[in-house]
This record gives sequence, structure tokens and C-alpha cells, in this order.
Amino acid sequence: MEEIPPKDSEASSKGSTAQRSFQTYVVLELNYEAPPATVEWLLSHIQSPKSRGGAQLEAITVLNHKGQDNIPVIGSLMGKNDGPSKPEKIVHLSIDTERMLLLAELMEIRKVYADGTLREFLREDRDNFKDSDGTASAPYDDPDTFLTTSEKQRIILHELESVHSTDPEPKIPGCPKLTLYPYESIVRRLIEEGVISKLYPLHEPKILEQLGQKWYAKAGYQPISEIQQYFGETIAMYFAFLGHYTMGLIPPALIGLIYWFTAWEDINKNVFFAIFNLIWTTVFLETWKRTSVQLSYQWGTLNTTQHERPRASYYGDLSVNPVTGYREPHYPKWKRQLKFYFVSLPIIFLCLVFAFCVMVLYFWCQEWVEGYDKAEGTWGSMGVLYLPCVVYGVVIGVMNAGYRKLAVTLNNWENHRLQSAYDNHLIFKLVLHDFVNCFVSLFWVAFYMQDLSRLKYLLTSLLITQQLIGQILEAAVPFYFYRQRAKGVVKLQEGGQEKKQEGGLELVKDGETTESTQDTHKHISESTKRQAELESVMEPFNSVLDDYLEMFLQFGYVFLFSSVFPLAAFWALLNNVTEVRTDAFKLCRIFQRPTAQPTDSIGAWQVAFELMGVISVITNTALIGMSPTVQASLGHLGPVNMLLLFVIVEHMVLGIKVAISYLIPDTPDWVDVALARADYQTKQVWRKQKLQEIHSSRLKQEKESPELTNLRQRKPLITDL
Repeated sequence: MEEIPPKDSEASSKGSTAQRSFQTYVVLELNYEAPPATVEWLLSHIQSPKSRGGAQLEAITVLNHKGQDNIPVIGSLMGKNDGPSKPEKIVHLSIDTERMLLLAELMEIRKVYADGTLREFLREDRDNFKDSDGTASAPYDDPDTFLTTSEKQRIILHELESVHSTDPEPKIPGCPKLTLYPYESIVRRLIEEGVISKLYPLHEPKILEQLGQKWYAKAGYQPISEIQQYFGETIAMYFAFLGHYTMGLIPPALIGLIYWFTAWEDINKNVFFAIFNLIWTTVFLETWKRTSVQLSYQWGTLNTTQHERPRASYYGDLSVNPVTGYREPHYPKWKRQLKFYFVSLPIIFLCLVFAFCVMVLYFWCQEWVEGYDKAEGTWGSMGVLYLPCVVYGVVIGVMNAGYRKLAVTLNNWENHRLQSAYDNHLIFKLVLHDFVNCFVSLFWVAFYMQDLSRLKYLLTSLLITQQLIGQILEAAVPFYFYRQRAKGVVKLQEGGQEKKQEGGLELVKDGETTESTQDTHKHISESTKRQAELESVMEPFNSVLDDYLEMFLQFGYVFLFSSVFPLAAFWALLNNVTEVRTDAFKLCRIFQRPTAQPTDSIGAWQVAFELMGVISVITNTALIGMSPTVQASLGHLGPVNMLLLFVIVEHMVLGIKVAISYLIPDTPDWVDVALARADYQTKQVWRKQKLQEIHSSRLKQEKESPELTNLRQRKPLITDL
């Protein structure tokens, strides 16, 4: 690879021979067909001051000769080039230490103060923040600042996405057909148009190796604190919830195993197990609320969503925010609602109808196969008997994946202002469709066909099939393709090193620095260049949305019909023990480093899981009432009285769930005390500042009015009395 020095470093490089190392935090990869004018314009904005719409970041461009692996064309926007592949440009981004601290202050990042409380960072008060000298207790060696690596990368990406054009009618040089919205994010737009092919934070191999040894390499508790420092709060919150959910599956899994090997058809055990599961889901979800509050407080993200800023992809007419006073895009709410109610919802409804039709087709195929099995009666026909259910499970996964792309497209088109609103609407779309797609067949068998044996068979097939497919598609397949791409990159790197040797240049070892055409400008080590090349062929990790959705559907399979299939929790527990390791492995070894995002909870997923718990009460109560044993025992009551009885039981269980949710407080006492103390101290500081301002104002008035000062200092006379 060839390093391209910054243009402005040429003049200053002649008077010194010292070189400075360049710490790469984020990598931006440009498409090899991007017009030079567009590239130069983008880089100038990245490095230009904030006052001119730039990010004021440090950037070094490196040529990467693997253009054939990138996007082939960007279309008529830039003109198609059918000639030989060109070298890509990989831009390594960094930032000055003092500027990073300034941005941490502006972004209101909370750090631990000397008294143990969490406060928004202030540069002038940095000495009073814990570990501000760089000797943090976490295992991350950072002598420049006490910010974690995820916080540093989040700061750079925040500044990068805020780059905008200050022209009244902004145009993109080299792409005459592209016009930016006023104050639209340049980087986001160029990513959408394919000019920027990849944007990702760079991994830190040594730290990642230490984290992996504690995480996926051995069984035990997850290092949630270290995960948060490396990957950010959103990733850490997901793994904390996955671990909490996995531990919550242990009691129902053990009881289910015991019941499976004993008299499961005993109605008393059946009812007890169902009620236990329904109450246990409430305990599990309520204790998770406390855990999430505790974690978000320790990470400094508790109650930070109320100051959320607009998304980088949000567009609209420029206006002044009445709360903050900042100029930002504004998009009318009524337009967004029209898009949602009159376009998105009808499309979602059509998708639900299609899912229902697929379910009907499955039952038709199943009935035909069962008839064929009765006619033939061979081992081959018995194997075919299970084929429709397995195929249906695969089709459900394919339909979910296809609908996911449609939901993201609709969500982007609706143009939500805040990231939380964007996520909530996307979760609503995905949960609504996948709930119907995955569970409509189970509801049909349970309450229309009223065939409990078929329900158990179908539930078992869908749960195990989708878990096996998920494990293969999530880790094994991406790892295989990554290995194939990485082999090609390694061959290119080895070929480039051989050429250097033939030309009389020495190979650069890991950790050493490359020769630079300029002596004083910052340079990138050869190991960092090779690392960026390898990570460029990794798959991007978009979000944990799919992982939450997978967990939500599993939660439904386990608890919606727990009275029919007691081993569901056991199979889910086995899957989740593996899921923790495979998810950790793919984050550390297969995918690019995800962008660190702050969060204080699992968001709308908490509501989704709670609603699933309420639906589980209704379904399990109905299933118990439909069981032959209950029908035989309580048949003398009559249909109306039996229905009334089970409605009363269902309401009693719901009442117990509500009572438990109130008895378990959402916030631990020590967090309430810490928040109250921080609020009190903030008010005291504000009061002290106000008193100082009043005192300063009085002194200023006295200086400007000597008569007033003399009048105050004059002793009272007898005539004054």
C-alpha cells in the first residue's frame, strides 16, 4: 500500500526529521470509481474547521490495491469505468487529544468524579475526575486521555456524520446530479450513493484478544464492563440481557425436565407448571429493569435519551429548535404520520395476509403428506411426513429476512427525527410481522383445530429448526466467507511485500513504522495498514436488532404454549448457552467493529417482552381449559360456567403479574440516592454561580457609580437620625 501525505504538511516537513505516530480510530473506505473531485471535496470537509461545516479531524489516505473486491460501479452519477480495477483509497481518521476532550464536554459524556458520582465531563475540572491522568482501572492502556476506546470512536463518528455543506444550494463536485438538503449529512449521503463504500471503527488486536479470552474462550460470567468499554453500551446491554434471560431459563428448564420424565399428564402438575412460567416471566422482566438501571447508571447513560439529537440521515427544512436554540432540519409530523398510516401500515397488512396464505399452503401440504403416508406405510413415507414442517420452518426464516429489508426501507422513507423513534417504529414493524409469521400456525392448530398433540409436534419442529438454522447462518456461514476473502487479501499483502524486497526495501515488522515521503507528518504503521485491509473484507455489524428479535421469538415459543411442551425452556437454554459464545465470537472475529452507541435500556423490546407475557397468560389458560383431563373433570359445569371460571383464573394470574411488577421497584435504592445526591449537588453549584454573578454585578455597579459607594460608606450623622 502507498501512503498519501496531507498536502499542507509539505512545507513544514523540511525543517525536522522527527516522525509522529498516527493513532487510527476510524477507517473510511472510498469506492475506487469515486471521482477525484468528490474525494478531494470530502477530505477537505473532514479536515476543515467546525465553523465551516467540517469535522476538524486528522486524516491520512492510503492506497489499497484491491479494487476488484469492491463495488463495481456507482452508476450514472459518476460515470461507469470498464477499464482495469483501480486502487481504493482508505482514509485513516484520528483526532487531537485536546479537541477530543472538548467534544466529550460538548457531547455531555459522563465520567466518574472524585467523590464517586457521575458528572458531565468538564475540561477545566478534569483533575477532579477519576483516573483523568490515564491510569484507569480498566485494562486499557491509554496515556493520552481517560476516555474509553468506544467513547473516542463515538466522538469521531459523531463529528464525521455532522459534516455538512454551508452553501445555500449545496452540490457535490464530481456528482452533478446529486443535490444535498440544507445541512444534510455529507457522509451519510455519500454512503447511500456508494461513494463511501465502508465506514467502521478499527479493532485493537491486543485488547480484543484479552477480551476474547475472558468472553467466548471459556464458560462463565461475561465481562460486561469490559464489553461496554470496548464495544459501547448498546452491545453490552444486549449481552447483559441475553445473560439475564439465559439464567432466567434455568428454573423452567429444570422443572420441565423433571415433569417430562414423570407423569406429565397429571392435571395438577400441568396447571402448576403453566402458572409458574407465567409468574416467572414477570419476575424475570422486573428484575431485568433493575439490572438495566444499575448498568446504565454505572456507564453514565441513565436518563440521557431526553437530550437526544437528530439522526444524521434526518432531513427537512432548516429551522431553529425552540428548546436548544440550534439550527437543525425540521420535517412536518403530519407528513410522517401520513406515510406511516396510509403507506407503511397497508404494506405491512399485505405482508401479514401473505404469511397467512403460506400457513394455509403448509397445512394443505401436511394433510396431503399424511394421506400419502397412510397409503404407503413405508420408512421413506414416514421420513416425508416431517418434510413439510421442516420446509415451513425454513420458509418462515426466509420470509422474515426478506420482510426485514422492506421494513428498513419503509422506516428510512418515513424520516424519523430521533434514533429512538426510528428504532421503536422499526421494532413495531418487525415484531408485528414476525409474530404473525411465526405463531399464526400455532394459534391455528391450538384454537381452531384444537389438536394439542399436533401443536406439540409443530412447536418442537419450529423451535429446534429455527435455532439450528440461526446458529449456522449467524456464525458458521459468515466465518467461512470471511476466511475466503481474508486469504485473498493475505496473498495480495504477501505479493506486495515480495515486490518491496525485490526493489531493495526491507520488510516492515509489526509495530514498526513505514518510511514516509515526508519526515514530519504523522505516519501509519505497516501493521495498522494491514489490519485495515483485513478488516475491510469483514462483514459490517449493523445492529443487535436481529439478535433481540431472535430472542423475542424464542421467548414466545417457550412461554406461549408452555403447558403443551415442557421441554421448550430446556432447548432454549441449550441454544442460549451456545448463543452467548457464538455472538461473542462473531463480534470479535468475523464482523467489523460496530459503532458504539449509548443506551440506558433495551428500549421498546421491554414492552414487547411484557406484551408477550400477557398473551402467554391468555393462551396457557385457554390450553389448560381445552385439555381432555380438565374437560372430563369440569364438564358438569357446562360451557358457559367453564368459560367464566377460566376467565376468572386468567384475570387472577394477570393480577398477580401486576402485583409483582409493583412490588419489585424498577430502580435500586442506592441508585435513587446517588441520583438525588447528584441533583442536589448540581443545584448547589448552580446557586453558587448565581450568587457569584449577583456579587460581580454589584461590584461592577459600584465601580461605575462612585456616589453610590460613598453613600454606602458614609457614617450616619445626627441630622440623618
